[in-house]
Amino acid sequence: MFRPSEVETAVQVLDESLAGEDDYRWLGAFDGDALVGCICWGPTPGTEGTYDL
Repeated sequence: MFRPSEVETAVQVLDESLAGEDDYRWLGAFDGDALVGCICWGPTPGTEGTYDL
């Protein structure tokens, strides 16, 4: 389970990604029309060659 603040952060990162404002990538798993899982990754700010998952 995720805390509300974690969900809020994930939605913010997704919104920025959809707007083309960052370098994060997303992959979703669906059961019909329902999103049942996802993964997000992107470069870690201030580093070279490392990524956040």
